[in-house]
Amino acid sequence: MKRIFSVLTALGLILGLVGQARPSLMYWADQDASEILRANLDGSGQQVLVTGQSVPSRIALDVAAGQMYWTNESTTGGGIQRANLNGTGEQSLIGMGQVVPFGIALDIAGGRMYWTDAGAIGDIRRANLDGTGSKSCQNS
Repeated sequence: MKRIFSVLTALGLILGLVGQARPSLMYWADQDASEILRANLDGSGQQVLVTGQSVPSRIALDVAAGQMYWTNESTTGGGIQRANLNGTGEQSLIGMGQVVPFGIALDIAGGRMYWTDAGAIGDIRRANLDGTGSKSCQNS
């Protein structure tokens, strides 16, 4: 019994450290302020997570991996970014200015992300979650 309690306690600590996104949090993009934010569902505890974005828009979460992905929809600096759920470790995955992404969806099990490119009407694109292997889904 003591061993089971120890295992459950350790598991709870690990999950608590890894899982920064909780059902009680919401994430959103503020295009006017060029920021990604989060807060409790009642609106309290608002935090700015990422600043200096170029028209941040859609957000998708990979809670298990502790990552958030978002699009920057600017026609001059659009792209897809990723960061930890607390806003640290920001990375550019799909080059700024290469696409004008509109919408984003994650296929966690398949290891891919999908988006539409507003700069190429009707083009649905995909890439690996790390941004490699970007290609059109039209002929795949």
